Amino acid sequence: METPNDELTQRLKILESEQDRLNGMLKTMHELETQVHQLKTTLMHKKTETKVSPLLLTNNEKTTQEKLNTVSISHTHSQKHGYVVCLMFHPHSPPEWSGKEWHAHGKGKCYLNSEQAYQCLRQLQKRWPNYPFQVLERQLGSTESCVHV
Repeated sequence: METPNDELTQRLKILESEQDRLNGMLKTMHELETQVHQLKTTLMHKKTETKVSPLLLTNNEKTTQEKLNTVSISHTHSQKHGYVVCLMFHPHSPPEWSGKEWHAHGKGKCYLNSEQAYQCLRQLQKRWPNYPFQVLERQLGSTESCVHV
């Protein structure tokens, strides 16, 4: 038969265990709040950078020997459309890859076919894995009209 003292000791252990569990949850919540705050700060900083200079992107890696394969399309080419690789931070006016750096919408390198564009896309995704890239189709002779592929 349990004595009242044993029963109280058992209840105290259960309460201490519950308190430890709740303290762990509070610690996790605090860590998550800290991460959210850091992400908000980073996002605000990135937005500020983007407003000041939207096309200044640098590769923080050492320069690689691997060059991106690009093909220029002249405006006299017989095809009616080409493909560009865009950075979709600003979907209404996305910067376009020139083969060396990012340029304003309508000034990027145009590829003869979607395979070349997707090859470039894969190479860019290796360099900047967390960036939102997309291949867009451009009607040749027009720098304004790009449609999603």
